Amino acid sequence: MTHFRNILHNFGFHRLSKREIDDDLKRADSEMLKRTGVDFETTKYVIAYRWAKGGANAEAAECFRLFDKKDRQTINAGDLKAVLADFLEFPVTDQDIQDFMAECDKNGTGHITLRDFQKLYNPQ
Repeated sequence: MTHFRNILHNFGFHRLSKREIDDDLKRADSEMLKRTGVDFETTKYVIAYRWAKGGANAEAAECFRLFDKKDRQTINAGDLKAVLADFLEFPVTDQDIQDFMAECDKNGTGHITLRDFQKLYNPQ
């Protein structure tokens, strides 16, 4: 669960208590606290829930800027891998990066715009 807390922190949720995180996980899956890990869908649900409570676009833009270090207004797989390697305490695999790209880059350009990034956690 430490990895999950790190992911939340990386998405801008710095001040969540353990209880708030546990409540979010239980909301996503009533059996979650019995599990040893958190899958992508649960992570996506919790982040979407948190962002829907307010500030979603601002949080998305702040997070996007972490990846867009060269201020190109797009990010690519290399940007993702470099930043995630710096911020996460566990190794990020090429498959993790490919999955993230596939989720965000629906048209297959190899680049994710802020709008694409926001859609990941603000589906409408």
